[in-house]
Amino acid sequence: MKGVNLFSESIYSDRELNEILYTAEDIEDKKTWRDIVPPLTHRLILNCLDTNVIMIRDTPTFPLKGGKKSCFYINLREFPSIYREDRKHLLGVNPKNHRHTAILTKDMVDLAYGEIFHSIGIDNFDVGVLIPHAAMNLAYGLHNAYGLPMGYGIKETKPKGWGVPRYAHVILKDNANGLLIDDVITEGHSKEEHIIKIQKQCEIDGVEGFSIKDVFVEVDRLQGGRKNLKNIRTPICPEGLNLVSSFNSVVCGNVGINYGKIVENQYEALFNEIEI
Repeated sequence: MKGVNLFSESIYSDRELNEILYTAEDIEDKKTWRDIVPPLTHRLILNCLDTNVIMIRDTPTFPLKGGKKSCFYINLREFPSIYREDRKHLLGVNPKNHRHTAILTKDMVDLAYGEIFHSIGIDNFDVGVLIPHAAMNLAYGLHNAYGLPMGYGIKETKPKGWGVPRYAHVILKDNANGLLIDDVITEGHSKEEHIIKIQKQCEIDGVEGFSIKDVFVEVDRLQGGRKNLKNIRTPICPEGLNLVSSFNSVVCGNVGINYGKIVENQYEALFNEIEI
């Protein structure tokens, strides 16, 4: 497991998980937030495991963008399409009650907002830039629930040949600060690609002094991404990038094994991939 300091996770009952109730004010209060984070994180991870949004196998099964294969797969793109009857932890209500069917996306967005609020500070950036398309649910959830301004980069390497050519669909201003947002980080290569695109958009728009210091992801796979981000040097991030995440693969593994969602072989396979 390559020197990783494993830590145990508490186990919460279904009733405790179902009855987690909080407000935006609770999230923004530092002490209350510390109490909310563990059960809220567990509820989210358990729902992800139950609905195959997170999958952990005992052998490297899933191809990653960089060409490697992994036993650990996360697909937050499919969150909103999970059927009501498949959503397990729903605040103790009948899953058919449509008012509560968005709880998975809500938990993801609320955890993200809390980490951004306390670890980055919402006054320390002016606009978020999501990496398409996996981060779209997360970024626009943050926009809709908390009013955070959001734009997005393009998936293609070059702008399309119609309309107004854009490398990033976001309003960039002189001397403003951006926050790069994605769902997951492995090695961080897609983050560097989008930093370059945003830099090109600054040049097209004649924007000077725009900078990005932080990257937020929902899940850090702990496979070198944090270190690689610190080594990125461009005109808009001359000192590298700081990574903030809601949780990481260590937490996923500990929650999975403690709640009986994965077995020992899967647990060991997950930790054998960790590089920190």
